[in-house]
Amino acid sequence: MQVIASRLRELVRECDTLARIGGDEFVLLMDTGVTADALESIIGRIEREVREPIMLDKDAVSVKVSIGQALFPEDGTNSVDLVRVADARMYEVKRRRKGGSFQARFMPATSGVGMSAKI
Repeated sequence: MQVIASRLRELVRECDTLARIGGDEFVLLMDTGVTADALESIIGRIEREVREPIMLDKDAVSVKVSIGQALFPEDGTNSVDLVRVADARMYEVKRRRKGGSFQARFMPATSGVGMSAKI
């Protein structure tokens, strides 16, 4: 978890907030100004970085990520609706891929953009 958290921190901007909310879940609050295209780019970077193997003793371990995102105001105008949309999208990605061992939720700030992820 520490390695994944460190990798995620390296990917977010200073104005964003990344927090572990329990177990294998993370929240990423992103400030305004993130477009849908920029969000897709961020998701791609997160997926690539999380997939990089982690060395545990002498073994290399890989994890998968499932990410669902929600944009304000397109997908909702409050945190409850945005999280619901992001969660639904995350679980759809997970169903399509049939895997995943680490969960992160990237939730939207009230005036920004967010993601929910199963890593």
